[in-house]
Amino acid sequence: MQFMLTLIPPLLLAVIRTSSGDHQDKLESAGDHLSPDDTLFVHLRCFELFAAASSDQSSDRERDASDWLLATNSSYMHKTDRSPGFLNCVLIKLQLFDDHQQIFSTRILRNQHRTYGSWMNLSQESVKSFIDDLDRTEIQTSAFESLFAAFEPVFRRHTSTFFQLFLRDPIVLENWYREKGSNERKPNETVVDFCEYHMSEVLRSDICIIRSYQISNQTTEMEKHIDCIFRGFHYLTKSGLIDVLLLNCNLYSENSNSYQLNR
Repeated sequence: MQFMLTLIPPLLLAVIRTSSGDHQDKLESAGDHLSPDDTLFVHLRCFELFAAASSDQSSDRERDASDWLLATNSSYMHKTDRSPGFLNCVLIKLQLFDDHQQIFSTRILRNQHRTYGSWMNLSQESVKSFIDDLDRTEIQTSAFESLFAAFEPVFRRHTSTFFQLFLRDPIVLENWYREKGSNERKPNETVVDFCEYHMSEVLRSDICIIRSYQISNQTTEMEKHIDCIFRGFHYLTKSGLIDVLLLNCNLYSENSNSYQLNR
């Protein structure tokens, strides 16, 4: 995170804005589905927002992490006072729930199966059954608890389908990463390491300059490198613009943590 904070000056933001157009075709083709990195980011972000605070009982936070980030079974829906908010956050960010109309939006399920189905063990009938159940489900109020109550029985009938479609199933992930190789960032690989591995040979000669938070005069290649980093941290939207809200949120969180450490 400290690396990212050093890359925030307006000059770098301008560089990102000008370079994002290079990826527009890729973004437009990928905008109707979510990658493994996307769905992992959703869960991590919602965990940060709704998990028990680190200052609370550590066992509560560890249980939240176990249920929400590691589980691929019914414990994902383990009910606590925090879980309805987490679920609401996840379903909205996964594009499965429209919080304005208060209905499930199932198009993303078809898109996920169409894009990643070859790595899944899911039939069209299983996906259709999940979609049909969600289409029949009514949410009584806008309260988080109402969404949780409505989604829980559907989830329990389609647990495997849910985790496969949103690429949280370990077997699906293993199959996908094995085929993609080094072209996709692995879950245990940092964004910076991935982007450095993929930087051009021209830029690699300036890697010491870059690691000391300076900008190489290889402008085009430097733009691509910074673009890779910003996309890896999800600081760019699907349309290639800076996600100011997310950036501010992370800056606020980092500053708060620094304040606590310095007290």
